Amino acid sequence: MYAVTAASFLGYTGFTLVMPFLPLFIGQLGVTDVGRIAMWTGLSLGVTPGLTALLAPAWGRLGDRYGRKIMVERSMISFVVLMAAMAFVTRAWHVLALRAVQGLFAGYGSLSVAMAAESAPRDRMPSAIGAVQTAQRIGPAVGPLIGGVLAGLAGLRRAFVATAMFYAAGLVLVHLMYDERATHAQPADAPETGRVGLRNVLAFQNFILMLGVIFGLQFVDRSFGPVLPLYVEQVGVTHARVPLVSGALFSIMALTGALGHHFCGKLLKRCSSRIVISGGAALAAAGSGLLGLSGHFWIMGAAAVLLGIGIGAAMTASFSAAGSVIPPAAHGAGFGVLTSASLVGMASSPFVAGFLGGTSIRIVFVVDIAMMALLAAVVYRTMTESVPGPWSVPGPWSVPGPWSVPGPWSVPGAWSVPGPWSVPGPWSVPGPWSVPGPWSVPGPTSVLGSRVPSLRPGSQVVRGPRPPTDQGRRPEDGPSTKHQAPGTIDNVPMRRVSVDPQSPQRDAIQEAAKWILAGGIVALPTDTLYGLAADPCSAEAVARVFAVKGRVAERALPLIAADATQVATHLGRLPARAHSLAERFWPGPLTLLVAAPPGLARAVTGGTGKVGVRVPRDHVAREICRACGRPITATSANVSGEPATSDPDCVERTLGDRIDLLIDAGPTPGGAASTIVDVAGAEPVLVRGGAISWDEIQAWLDSDYREHRAGRA
Repeated sequence: MYAVTAASFLGYTGFTLVMPFLPLFIGQLGVTDVGRIAMWTGLSLGVTPGLTALLAPAWGRLGDRYGRKIMVERSMISFVVLMAAMAFVTRAWHVLALRAVQGLFAGYGSLSVAMAAESAPRDRMPSAIGAVQTAQRIGPAVGPLIGGVLAGLAGLRRAFVATAMFYAAGLVLVHLMYDERATHAQPADAPETGRVGLRNVLAFQNFILMLGVIFGLQFVDRSFGPVLPLYVEQVGVTHARVPLVSGALFSIMALTGALGHHFCGKLLKRCSSRIVISGGAALAAAGSGLLGLSGHFWIMGAAAVLLGIGIGAAMTASFSAAGSVIPPAAHGAGFGVLTSASLVGMASSPFVAGFLGGTSIRIVFVVDIAMMALLAAVVYRTMTESVPGPWSVPGPWSVPGPWSVPGPWSVPGAWSVPGPWSVPGPWSVPGPWSVPGPWSVPGPTSVLGSRVPSLRPGSQVVRGPRPPTDQGRRPEDGPSTKHQAPGTIDNVPMRRVSVDPQSPQRDAIQEAAKWILAGGIVALPTDTLYGLAADPCSAEAVARVFAVKGRVAERALPLIAADATQVATHLGRLPARAHSLAERFWPGPLTLLVAAPPGLARAVTGGTGKVGVRVPRDHVAREICRACGRPITATSANVSGEPATSDPDCVERTLGDRIDLLIDAGPTPGGAASTIVDVAGAEPVLVRGGAISWDEIQAWLDSDYREHRAGRA
């Protein structure tokens, strides 16, 4: 991680020693017309990321097979050779040709971002991505200044040689210090049991929107390369000072962009991704407008600050928002697609900016303003909210206002409180004219950080009469952002949705998936009893499950999945004998204990390092898993220590004020719990007997083993 971050810094520093001054270098090669200089610059800057975007999927598959380290080394070796060769070109088309060859081998910068996201826990992903992107920004912050001085002292040709030396240093650093084992959990020769296709990746929440955002941010960020030195000269800066002034502006953008990357993780703890991304795009739009309207250096410097901070924060938030919905086993595919969007932006921007600059340089700024303003508006209006921080957890403990309790339990008269909501207990205040706080629960019921609320078995949570089933909060209402005082619960009504158990309505399935992916708790039917579904990758959502049940945090939570392919994709490849059991008994009441991947919240495993998963027979449960795009929790929908239930009415009576949504498919079949078998070791081991007898499991394993031996013979 540190080696790749340092190598990224060296590489980006070396790259920006010369590339911001490519228009001047092309002018030295005999091109005199400003429009043709802008055109050749745009083509040369755009061809490398364009080819890289086309080849990224192929390089990604090779990286998955042979390792990412060799992919980074391959890219940096090509940069060493080709940057040194740039010092000897004599024609503008020579530059274009070398940049095209470079595009066949490039791509290490985006790879390092994907590796950072892959190596970090989900709750630290924004910080990990921000750290690498900060390094990639700090390099360009100092590179143009060094390059501007070096070009003035030794000439641009020697600056290309210095760039090659920077890449060589990064290559040595990666080769000696980067540990391949730190990022590759699966050996290269491990058998494949499931693949994540492009269609699966694009189905992740907000993923297509984030592709567009990343493309747009990268487009605007790279649009200044072909035109900014020419614009600086056009507004009156002397030719001799153009490299220094334009280099300073590029450095300001890069340095403030690094600040945006660095502080984005902290911003996301206070604000949602939607607010950070739309706000950053709006800030970039303002910076583009200010830059195009003034020729004064200090005003252009202020514009560069707005551009850098806005694009930096929005870019990290976009990668984090997309990365937060990509399961660990799909990081390669998911970040490969994000990389392609980024590279297409890199490629197309210099082309477009170069050709527009040949007509009028200020048109480039107008296009940038329009694109950033459009992105800000689209993200703000359409992005599905995620949980922005550990204190804003959607559900019954988000309080819209301590003085108003909407719903049918409001006092109908001046002093009298008739009805079943007069609650006896130590918290009731004698006298018919006072409305005691039945919605006050002793104990720290708010989820703050990793702290688990202390709703114990038997603790009393007062519920008023339920509203009609077509009322209640919806996922689009978004999670509460009000900091909740400990000991209080918000009586916002749970929403209950009835579905056909054999052919569930798509809208209901999608609503359940939205709640789960936003950090909510959903009660849903399974093939035995009703269960509580939450996102197992969200520590806050998992903490809420324990709070709802009053369950000890050291006990693990079981998962359910849509099918065996989803299990292999998100939890890792099943061993051969486990795969055989899955083929025979799934869908069905067989839970397999497997090694937990790093992306799961630690509380899901109960500290064991293992997680139980099964594919239920219930069609509704499988469809919700499929809509979520990942396995979900499925612990029984009851207060810990109380009987589990197959009745949705019982779920509403006991947990209705603690959960967000109840999917009502009628009574479930009930019956024995699932059989649990540990398949993480060399041989399957029975952990808990259940609906499938151990004799039946052993008989199947023995028959499968005999068939396997007969096949080999």
